[in-house]
Amino acid sequence: MNLPVPIDRASLPTEVAPLQDLVLELGQQVQAMRAQFDAQLDTLRHQLVELRRRLFGPRSEVIHLGQAELWSDPVQIPVPSEERREVGAHTRRKGGRPAISPDLPRRRVEHDLSDVEKAGYASLERIGEEVSELLEYIPARLEVIQNVRLKYRCESADGRSTVRTATAQGSPLPRSNAGAGLLAHVMVSKYLDHCPLARQSRIFARQGVALSRQ
Repeated sequence: MNLPVPIDRASLPTEVAPLQDLVLELGQQVQAMRAQFDAQLDTLRHQLVELRRRLFGPRSEVIHLGQAELWSDPVQIPVPSEERREVGAHTRRKGGRPAISPDLPRRRVEHDLSDVEKAGYASLERIGEEVSELLEYIPARLEVIQNVRLKYRCESADGRSTVRTATAQGSPLPRSNAGAGLLAHVMVSKYLDHCPLARQSRIFARQGVALSRQ
């Protein structure tokens, strides 16, 4: 949140009602800044605990008890079921590739005969289709979100006026332009996938984004 613009005596209104509106607006800004500073203080406290753990705790790659609290919810990984068929007096696992999880999103791509192939026949009638599935990897992408905060001059029914500016959700870290999703990705890559920050910085550099390890 932006700090209030400095006010000098010459810019203050002389009437009581506009002065009251100005005081109310400044009070709202102070309350919002206080809430933001409290959130930043909590973040700094967590960072201090993590720094002390890394400096004085055991140096190991395993996840410690303090880190496990960040991901307390269990993650269910879908495992394809094995189809079996009866062979004599015992069962044997059915061959072939494991089935792709039905929970994954799907994109339909239709392949039709070319115009040259269709021109070789007097008439064509579509009687069905054959579907085969191909598991593909779509690389992650980075985007820049522009937070545009609209400002309004508001006037009440009794003639009092004030200026209101819409709020916007910024970065969870102070003086940072990293979004919550990017920060979560960096934390998961570092503490769960054991990918150092230097390696992550090189990965982002291949996507055209310069991110320092700090």
